[in-house]
Parts: sequence; C-alpha cells; structure tokens
Amino acid sequence: MLLPELFPIIISHIPLYLTPSTVLSLATVNKALHRIIVPRLLYSCIITQDEESAIKMILRLIQNPKLGASVREFYIYSGLSENVRNGTKGPFNVVDGLEQLITKCGVPNLHSLGVYLHPSWYRTENYDHIPGDYGQLKINFWNALSKNCPSIRSIILNGIGDYEHLPWIDSSEVYSLKNLSSFNLTLQAGSNTEEGLNMLFKDISIMSPYLHTLKLSRAFEEHTNIRKILSCRFPNLVKLALRGFTMDDSDIHLAMEFWNSHPSLQYVYLHYSTGNCFVQNCTKELLPNLVHLAAPFDDVRALHFLIHRLISLEIFRTVNFQVPYLFLDVLEGRLFPKLRRLQVNQQGSGTKVSIRQEGATWCLMRDGTFGVITIQQNINRRIDSSYISIMSGIAPNLEELAFNTPYITATNDSLLTLIPSISTFRKLERFYSYGPGTTKQNLEEDPDHANSLETFRLCAEELACACSNLELVVDLHSNYPIYATARIYRNLDGTLCNVVLRDGIGPRIGDEDEPFPTFHR
Repeated sequence: MLLPELFPIIISHIPLYLTPSTVLSLATVNKALHRIIVPRLLYSCIITQDEESAIKMILRLIQNPKLGASVREFYIYSGLSENVRNGTKGPFNVVDGLEQLITKCGVPNLHSLGVYLHPSWYRTENYDHIPGDYGQLKINFWNALSKNCPSIRSIILNGIGDYEHLPWIDSSEVYSLKNLSSFNLTLQAGSNTEEGLNMLFKDISIMSPYLHTLKLSRAFEEHTNIRKILSCRFPNLVKLALRGFTMDDSDIHLAMEFWNSHPSLQYVYLHYSTGNCFVQNCTKELLPNLVHLAAPFDDVRALHFLIHRLISLEIFRTVNFQVPYLFLDVLEGRLFPKLRRLQVNQQGSGTKVSIRQEGATWCLMRDGTFGVITIQQNINRRIDSSYISIMSGIAPNLEELAFNTPYITATNDSLLTLIPSISTFRKLERFYSYGPGTTKQNLEEDPDHANSLETFRLCAEELACACSNLELVVDLHSNYPIYATARIYRNLDGTLCNVVLRDGIGPRIGDEDEPFPTFHR
C-alpha cells in the first residue's frame, strides 16, 4: 500500500474532467483505500453537470462545514430554471447558493472555482428576456471570496450575467483578485463597457507575474482590438486563449514582439475575426515549447515549421483543400506521428476572396497527382474521402478527429459515405462532427429531438463497426459544455456490443486541465 501522503500527488495528475469519477472508483477498491480517500480526497475536487446536482452539493457543503473544508476545487455547470428562480423548487438558485456558501466561509481552502451558466438561460420559450438579476456575481460575492478563500488562485466564469447588453461586470470587483495564476473569462455580448474592458486589461497587467493560464473570450458582435493584451508581458505564461477579438494589420509587429517574449508558451488558441497574428517569415526559434496550437489557417501556415512537434492542432477558417495542401505541398508530405488531435473548421468557399486564398484551388486529381484547378471548378470543394485519406496517411496516430462543417453530419448520409476513409485512422478513439444539435439532458424539454438522437446513435454504430478502437462519437453542434455523445461498448474480443446515448464533453487532448473541455468553433 502506498503512503497516504502520495495519493493527493497521484490524483493531481489525473485529467481534471475525470478526477471526481476516478477518485470515487478508487475509494471502492477496498476498505484501506476508502479510509484514505473518504471524505477528504473524495470532496477535494467537485464537478457538477446540472442545476439539481449543483444545488444539492452547495446545500450539503453549507450544512456540513467539515466537508466544505475538504474542497479545493469546485466547478459548476448549471441553468437557472424558472421554478428555482421563483422559489417554488429548491432552497435557492445556484448563483445565490454559491454566494451563501462563500459568504459563510463554507469552503475556506478553495483554490479553484469555475461557474458555467447554460447559454441563453435568461430567455423564455418565446425568446423574451427575463427581468431580474439572477445571473450576476456581485461585489459582495467577490469581496467574500477574497476574504474567506485566501488560497483562491484560479477563476473560470462562463455565461455569467442576466442578459445581453447589461454591463454587470464593471462593478463586480472580479478584477480585484490580484494573485490569480489562472484566469478564464467568457463575456456575453454587452456584459461590460469600454471602461470595464480598460479596467480588465489594467488588472491583467497587474496579475501578469503570477499568471500561467489566461483565457479571454468575447461575443463576436462586440469586437475589441487585441492590442492591449499584446502589450502585456507574462513571464510564467504557459496557456493563452483569445477569442472574439480583432487584429489590425498594423499590429503584426507588436504581436511578433509578444510571441518572442513568451517562449514558455505550450498552448496557444487564437480565434479572431480580422487580421493575422504571425508574419509569414517567422524564425524557426519562435515558441520553442509549443505543443498545442489552435489558429486560423494563415497563422498555422506561418508556423508550419513547428507542426512536427504538435500534439494537438486546430485549424480555423479553412476553405476547400487548404489543409491537405498545407501537409502535402508546404510540408512536403512528411509524417506527423506526434499529432494526436486534429480539428478542421471548414467554411463555405463561394466568395471571390476565399477562393483566392493560398491553397484554396489545390486538389487531388483523378490520376492521383496534385494540382490546381480553375476557380469555376473550385467554388465549393468539401471535405470528402480523398481529403480524409490524405490526412490519415500524414497523421496516422490521431486519437481525436473533429470536422466542424455542416457538410458532415452524423444524422444523414454525409457521414456514412465517409466511414471507409475515416476507418483508415487505426488509432482513432473519439470522433466529432455535427449531429442532432441537442443533448439527452434536454429531451424532457424538447421530445421532438428523440428521432434525430436515435439516428445519431445508429450512425455512431456504423462508425464503431468500421473503427475498431473508437470509443465515442460526439455532436459538436449541441450547446457547450455538455454534448450529445454516443458511448461505444465492446466485447472482450473487440467486437461491438452496444452504443448508448449520454451527455458528454468535448475534445480532451490539450484540455486536460479543464472541467468541461469544449469545442473551439
């Protein structure tokens, strides 16, 4: 038997999204392990995936201070349903309950807090806005968190706020937490003013010596230039994610100075609407520790020299056969055995701008050679079997493959026709594509989706028969961070036993430190 002191260290190396279930399984092995794990380690990391379980857990921690003292990490995904808001069901809603828990010093040793509110919870069935201030974490909450949880180092806020165009966050004091090592903020449209953004960037610069993870996401309809972040320096930064910002061409040199100043970066996620973040003649010494990259095609093209060491790669804003062009033409058909996760976001290609992009008219000819076809022939070259076969030859060790395009859907024949080529990925464990657009959790509210979910399950069954290592087929079109998932069960000889629908999470490789890994759309 290992020393009890070693178990917290072992548990810290488990992917975050698997920690609660893994620790619970470990506690059931025998009585000796049970005594070590329950309750201190069992409750050290809590992840709740719906409103009911979140409220029950918060109430339990309020009523049992000894149990609350065991909690180090608490991550909540929840809606704010009408019955709970109006007080006819449950003692409180999740936001009010969490404020009570923190105010009463119910989790004094908390170091990581994540709150994810269901998208558009604030709308009625008729899409009317709900009045009130149910979804706000106000100044009293942040003051109590700072005072009663002195070890707090990580904050995740996603979907917080009552509704669009209500700038709650400016006066919330969330920016007052100066010693954070991880800050992850997703802002809804209108949830802050320009003054609030200036405050955010100022306080991020104060946090900068401590931050190892910074993730900021804004609603796309409210573009904000990325310049103020690029002006900061983060000496210990390992993970950076920026979404919903704009990038002016005039700032490209500022961006290059930023990348050259952050050689410690291992994870970079960039999803913006305009401009590029890298010049095309980058030096090969740039970002020497990078192993996870998510960026638009032009930026990935600029960083082609480091793709050979990537573990995960996501490419946004691609058209036609740009990705096979990148691997076969620019990278000369090299093998990429380290690559375990690939996601391709393919846009339509009917505009004159997109079809003149580099690689947009590149294709595989009928005789097996590669060449360029005319624009008239190339208006819309969708991902097909030849595209997938090229990628399986280049990246043979993929475990996760995602195609974010409405042209490949796991509820019709568009995916079924691609199964023979997908099966050439011999190590594929998880496949992601468009699906029914709902989750099993939502069926009670919308039973009309039952047929599309069953079609999704049957399509996953076909794919499972062809791919011997496949474990999950996931619908990336359903609402994050919970996705419709077809879980594949096999017999001892590897043959298909059953496919069961459940609610699951997004791609995992590269996001092992996330409670709810999500798709980057």
